[in-house]
Amino acid sequence: MFGGGDGAAHPVSFEVEPAYEGRRRLSGALRLVLAVPHLLFAGGPSLLGMVVAPLLILAGIAPLTVPLTVGAIGVVAALATVASWLAIAITGRQPRDLREVAVFYLSWRAKTVAYATLLRDEFPPFGFGEYPATLTLPPAPLARDRFSVVFRLPLLLPHIPALAVLNAALTVASILGWLTTVLFGRYPQRLYDFSASVVRYSLRVEAYLLLVHDAYPPFRLD
Repeated sequence: MFGGGDGAAHPVSFEVEPAYEGRRRLSGALRLVLAVPHLLFAGGPSLLGMVVAPLLILAGIAPLTVPLTVGAIGVVAALATVASWLAIAITGRQPRDLREVAVFYLSWRAKTVAYATLLRDEFPPFGFGEYPATLTLPPAPLARDRFSVVFRLPLLLPHIPALAVLNAALTVASILGWLTTVLFGRYPQRLYDFSASVVRYSLRVEAYLLLVHDAYPPFRLD
């Protein structure tokens, strides 16, 4: 359930080259500081923040929650998703440029989250670029499921409690991984595989939320 499977049964997959041993202790110790430039653009590992922060900023409440939850590009992607939702609901089609905004954001976000959660030590590229943690997204659907698009947020409600629990567990796993990385230069394999699986699950749900595709995300971590 938790291993490093590629999730081939679902069109969205997240693969990371395992890095259990020989970890960079200094880079690990300073990881959150080093990740800030990317967090400001792509945000951190939290779907709840991704959903709530744009609403808070529109209401003028707690604008500083945005940089570390969804990032600047995440706000743009959220606005593009709203425009996509309207276009699909009315015409049944999604403008290509609007989808590409979400694809760009998610691709960058996957690398940022992998780096921030210590799955990899290499500093990620800004935007698109080669990295040993990659997100694979399906091609643009030829026909959209207008019903699932119109009711996308209600359909995602069952995933919210699961994501809340899993993100809390990911935080604990990342802290333990940080300690072992800094002290011993290694990340325990079970913790590592669990963290990678939670990131995979979260990215699938986020891709569904951002209308990249219409395949409902499964309740599993593989």
